[in-house]
Amino acid sequence: MQFGPDNSMGITLESHFTGVLQVSADLSYGTLTGTAGTANRGVGLGFNTSDVGAWNTFTGIRLPPDSELIFQSKGTVLATVNVSTSSNTFYRLGYDVDVVTGEISNSSLTGSTADFSAIYTASVGGSYFSGASNLSLFAGGSAAGQYGYTDNLPLSAIPEPSAYGTILGVAVLGWGPRRRHQARATRGVPPTKHAESNNDQESSGQQQS
Repeated sequence: MQFGPDNSMGITLESHFTGVLQVSADLSYGTLTGTAGTANRGVGLGFNTSDVGAWNTFTGIRLPPDSELIFQSKGTVLATVNVSTSSNTFYRLGYDVDVVTGEISNSSLTGSTADFSAIYTASVGGSYFSGASNLSLFAGGSAAGQYGYTDNLPLSAIPEPSAYGTILGVAVLGWGPRRRHQARATRGVPPTKHAESNNDQESSGQQQS
């Protein structure tokens, strides 16, 4: 997808905006230039307060044509990491964000071995993502005919510990009836009609095989 200078696109998250989200995208700052040191230079992946939000209401990580990766919120630079990048090249940018605490973790950029801990440190306690309800991409530049690019934009939630408890509970509930059926068979008690149907299907399948 091609973006012109100072363009932004938002995707409404609706009720899914809870817990920890994994965000990633293939980004290229293409031919974007802009003014060095400004917060609308390059391409960004993050969140916004509306589906048409601009770079100055954006919170997330930006890839400018300056061999840097920048964590910023609403036009304010919060952390900078030095990386090696080239124009017209796609880089996979990804990170996890806790939308309650605002903490960013597991930041990564294709081919980079940089230390991204400065982004995590800057995000702790800031609640920078408060009020954000849209996944957002933006491209910032200085003139028409300059473009940035993005592709492959998945979004997934990391299950909270309570979710694993729910999954386990369902598994236990499923195990209980089977355990009772096995106990009935051991005592010579005829299985229920539903179980008989299952047994017939199993026997039929064995004969066919």
